[in-house]
Amino acid sequence: MRRIVLWITLISVLAGCTNQGSRNDILNTINVLSAWENPVKLTCSQLGKSIRYVPLETTDSSLIGDNYNVHLLKNHILVRTDNRALLFDKETGKYLRQIGHLGDDPEGYLTNVCFIHPEKEEIGFPHHDELVKYDLDGRYIGEMDFPAGGLSNSCYPLLGDSSALVYRGQSFSGNENFLLFQTSGRGEVKDSVVLLNNGNAAVNPAEIQSISVFKGLNAMSYIGLLGYNGSILIQMKDNKLLIIPTYYPSLWYCEENIRFREPFSDTIFTVKEKALEPFIVFNRGERRMPKEKEGEKEGTSQYIAVTYVMETPHVIYFQCIKDLYGKRELSNGLYNKSNGWVGVDKNMEGFEDDLTHFMPFLPESYSSEGEFVSTILPTDIWEWQKENEEANLPEALRNLREDDNPVCVIIEP
Repeated sequence: MRRIVLWITLISVLAGCTNQGSRNDILNTINVLSAWENPVKLTCSQLGKSIRYVPLETTDSSLIGDNYNVHLLKNHILVRTDNRALLFDKETGKYLRQIGHLGDDPEGYLTNVCFIHPEKEEIGFPHHDELVKYDLDGRYIGEMDFPAGGLSNSCYPLLGDSSALVYRGQSFSGNENFLLFQTSGRGEVKDSVVLLNNGNAAVNPAEIQSISVFKGLNAMSYIGLLGYNGSILIQMKDNKLLIIPTYYPSLWYCEENIRFREPFSDTIFTVKEKALEPFIVFNRGERRMPKEKEGEKEGTSQYIAVTYVMETPHVIYFQCIKDLYGKRELSNGLYNKSNGWVGVDKNMEGFEDDLTHFMPFLPESYSSEGEFVSTILPTDIWEWQKENEEANLPEALRNLREDDNPVCVIIEP
């Protein structure tokens, strides 16, 4: 196994700004600081050209509940609940089938966190040190083996034809390298990049005061999209706070490129054959938290953390949090890749709907084709309508019942 230690110099440059957002002076820098200090109102038309409302069919077999995550595929919507993965038609919202099942049998999965092949649209679920794979017809199609310890709450694989690129980062056990490695699919590591030697010390149980686990919508209300796949918050007796996102999507495809970003990092990299090449840097200036202050509640309220990133061919959407270990003031940010415009909106209701003039839109997930998706509950729609009586209810939402499944709101590029 070859290990390549990377030495990369990152350059951050401050740029001027106006009350209409800011523009980068140098390509490959997103000036979060200047945009954050001069906030704007972000709108749906900055994400795409049109909005579709797709009510997900409600049957006895397809009830979703309150704890769920949404994935957009080419022609389908995949919804993960606490113990199931449900497939719906992307155009009509019709329920199609359940994909696989929870269980410790050879074809079962131990958690319904899933990883999707971008072209084949095969879906892999963790099962000990392997992924069990299913196609969209719900058929079990085999497994992919990982090196021992390769699948954990700190691991995120990006599936390829017969192998996977895997990031292994922060975990409870500590004393492990932060790794980016390629696996053969047969339990072997083909190549790896050591990102940080002995990246974090093990968490001593005797020093823990409390542990909180957040999932789904509850996690999002607490810490934004950083908690979309779940987050673990560990309060230490020395008053430090550790935040460990579960299955943070550190690897993704954008057009022909593979991108990589570690949680809380300022840099998005492009993965090359032998190295990581800096693609773009989030510049936080003096509001970038010093390494030695991480986890501290006192004296860190002025700092901003870039917590979540979604990249499409046209834009980079990001969330940032001021006072990460205290009050957690969330903001939405947007970077236009074609002209370098950067905007930050401190109103966490979401993007103003200037396309259909309905409810604000807060992205939850996206597709490689550049679509963004959010979900709204029927009860939330009715409450918003009471406060906005002049707004017209989109036709697709007029026959909803209180106990119906969520509605997927899709912005198309």
